[in-house]
Amino acid sequence: MNPVFNRRTALRGAVVLAGLTSLQGTATETASADGFKELTWKLIRPSSNFQLMPVRVISGIPTTIGYGKPVAIGPVIVQATCDKNVGPVARSTGCDMISAVFDLTVVVTDARGLSGRFPVTVQFPRTEVPATQVEFVFTGTAALTGTGTPPAARNPGPMRITVDRRVTGVTTLYNMKTGAPHQLASQADLMPPDQDPLIATIEVR
Repeated sequence: MNPVFNRRTALRGAVVLAGLTSLQGTATETASADGFKELTWKLIRPSSNFQLMPVRVISGIPTTIGYGKPVAIGPVIVQATCDKNVGPVARSTGCDMISAVFDLTVVVTDARGLSGRFPVTVQFPRTEVPATQVEFVFTGTAALTGTGTPPAARNPGPMRITVDRRVTGVTTLYNMKTGAPHQLASQADLMPPDQDPLIATIEVR
C-alpha cells in the first residue's frame, strides 16, 4: 500500500522516512545519525531456541536535516548479528546459505509530537552460514514500501524514529547441493518487552 502524502501528512516531520525511497538512487547524505542504538530481537518463528539477535542501522540516516528542505535518506544499511548456532543448525538440514525479508512498521515523531506510521521492508541477501559455532553478521538494506515524494521537514527540533515491537517475514534456506530454496514463515519480537524501540534521532534545524 502506498503512503498518501496529503496536506496533514506534509505537516508532519514524520514523513522524513519517506526518503527511504531514495534507496534505489544515488544518496548524498549517508552519515550515521545521532541516537542510533542496538535493538535486540528474539526469533519466535521458525525457532525460539536461538539467543537474542542484536540488530542496528549502521548508515543511511543523516545526523541533521535542514528545516523546510527536502529530506535525503539512504541507502539504509542494517546489520544483524546471528547466534553461533544458526550456521550449524542450518547445515544440519542440508543448507549452507540463508536469506531473509522482513516487513515492519516505523513510527516517526517530530518535536511537536506529530507522528506518522510507515511500512518498511528489510531485505537480507543470500549469505553463506558458517559450519562451526561462530556468530556471523547478516547485512541488509531497508526501504519504504511503495512509492512517494517526501515533503520537506516542517517542525524544527529532535525527530525520533522507532519501530513496532514485532516484525514478520520469510527466511529462506538454500540446499547446499542443489541450491533449491526452502522458505519458512518468520517472526521476531523485541526482547526484553520493555526495550526502548528507538532506532535513531534526527535533529531538524
